[in-house]
Amino acid sequence: MARYSNRTGRCGVAPAAGLIPITCLNDLIGTQDTLARAIAYAAAPSIEDPSASSDDGADVISCSLGPRPASWKMHTVLQDAITFAANSGRSGKGAVIFWAVNNNRFMIQYDEVCSHPDVIAVGRSDRFDLENGSAYGPELDFLAPGVDVYSTTSGGGYGTDTGTSYATAIAAGVGALVLAHRPHLNRIEVRDRLRETCTKIGPDAYDNNGHGRNERYGFGRINAERALI
Repeated sequence: MARYSNRTGRCGVAPAAGLIPITCLNDLIGTQDTLARAIAYAAAPSIEDPSASSDDGADVISCSLGPRPASWKMHTVLQDAITFAANSGRSGKGAVIFWAVNNNRFMIQYDEVCSHPDVIAVGRSDRFDLENGSAYGPELDFLAPGVDVYSTTSGGGYGTDTGTSYATAIAAGVGALVLAHRPHLNRIEVRDRLRETCTKIGPDAYDNNGHGRNERYGFGRINAERALI
């Protein structure tokens, strides 16, 4: 997360959080074996590095990658890695896993990774608090700003871009803030906290008399302030 008060660039959502960047792919997917290894390493670095302690793993895992088509079949090795991180990360409290849904208007059910029950599926909203055409369905958890986001650009410099990758990083930052405020929460409690405190946006109706989920908005747009109350 970009630091605050350093007079450089922009500030991230969780500007005091530690970051564990893991480079594992040379394209949008690579092999699921490699991706699985990266996720397991993020949750428990001691798997690869015996000198690492149990406290060195990531509390929050943010993934902004996947195939361009709507369909993504998950192999057993990746499913096992996600299940391991979600259940064994954070000394048994579970790493909170955020994943960017497809940038096009496809049903999430065809993406076996984003629709996995241990993954928090994040779509994108715009500055007008409207959904912006990313994947949808009952598996969508919520939206976060992801349109015309001002950020760093490849090769240096700054610019604006659009994508669920930005929305997911924002959502993961809010998850980190929640854990900083309430470190005792397990991953399901963090997920539920984020869902329950979303702002209901958009013109469409939500389930459960306006308190539940909408297929295009999930539980709404993530709200950091409310999540920390």
